[in-house]
Amino acid sequence: MTSRPEGDLSATETETVPGDHAGEPVAEEERPGLDGLAVAALVTGLLGVTAFVGIVLGAVAFFRVRRSGRRGRDAAIGGIFAGAAWIAFAVLAGFPADEDPGRPTVADLRVGDCFDGFQENTEITHVTAVACTEPHEAQVISLIDGPSGGYPGDAALERLASRGCADKWRLQLANSPYGERARLSYLAPKEGSWKSGDREIQCVLVGAGDTLTVPVDLAAYSLRPDEKAWSDLRAGDCVTKVPETSRLTILTTVACRSSHAAEVAKTFELPAGAWAGDQETMRLGLKGCEKRVNALFEDDPPSQDLGLVSVSPSEDMWNEGNRTVVCLVTAEKGKLKGSVLPS
Repeated sequence: MTSRPEGDLSATETETVPGDHAGEPVAEEERPGLDGLAVAALVTGLLGVTAFVGIVLGAVAFFRVRRSGRRGRDAAIGGIFAGAAWIAFAVLAGFPADEDPGRPTVADLRVGDCFDGFQENTEITHVTAVACTEPHEAQVISLIDGPSGGYPGDAALERLASRGCADKWRLQLANSPYGERARLSYLAPKEGSWKSGDREIQCVLVGAGDTLTVPVDLAAYSLRPDEKAWSDLRAGDCVTKVPETSRLTILTTVACRSSHAAEVAKTFELPAGAWAGDQETMRLGLKGCEKRVNALFEDDPPSQDLGLVSVSPSEDMWNEGNRTVVCLVTAEKGKLKGSVLPS
C-alpha cells in the first residue's frame, strides 16, 4: 500500500474505468434535418390561392416526418390549418378559393359570353365557358340592374327579370331567324349572392339542341317603323298577312287604302289566372272576338263578306303577363282594300 501525506491531493492516483472518457471532448449529437415537404405545405397553405394543395401536402408531410423522425411536424400541421382557414374564409365570403377560367361564376358573366350548364328554375353558381363559334346552350345578351335596398324576394326578383328581359328583347327575337328555335330566359341572384353585392340580372338567349353555333346580335333585328308584333296591334291596323301561330310573330303594317290581308277590328285581354292550355285559350279568344266583332257591325254591317280570325297568346307570352287577344277581319275572297270598320 502506498502512503501519501495528508492533504496532498496532487499525488492521488486516478483509476481508469473502462468506457469512461472523462477529460476528452464529447461530439455534439447531430440534429435531424427539416422535411422539405412540410415546408412546402406551410408555404402553399399560407398563400390562400393554393389552400387545398397546402392541406394535401401537410397531411402527407405529417405522416412522413412521423416515420422518418425528421423535423417539420409543426410546419405540416401549420400548412393544414392555414389551408383550411383560407377555404373556410372563402366559403363564408361567398367566393371560391380557386377559380377555374373555364368555369366562371354566374356573377362573372358579361354580355356576349356563351356557355353550357344553363338550368331553368334552379340555382346555379358556375357555368362552363364555351366559344360562341362552337355549339353552346346559351348566350348572355344584356344585363339588368336589380333594385337597390334589401333582397326583394325570389318571386319579385324573378318577375322583374322575366318581364325586363322579355320587354327588351322579345320583338327582336321574334324578328330573327331564331324566333322559333330559341327562347329568352335569365339568371338572377339569390339572397346569398345578393348580400355579397351581386345585383345584376343576366338576360340569356337559350337555344334548343345545337341551335346556337355563332354569336347572336339580337339588336340587329330591331323592328322597322312599319313592323309590329301581333300582340301590339290595335284596332284599325291593317297588315299584309294573317298570323299563323299563337307564338309571337312580327307583321308588316300598311296604310289601309293599300291592298292588305287583314284589318284589326278589336283587341281585348283575357282574365288573369293560370295558363288554361292552348285549346282552351284559343276557344276563349275566338268566343270573345265573335261577341265583340258582331257587336261592332250590328248597326253598320260591312259591305262585303268578311271572315274572322282570332289570335290568342301562347304559353310563353301568358307567363310573361301578356293576355292580349287580337281579332282580325279578312276578305272571304281576295284582299281587302280600304278600311272595313264602321266610321
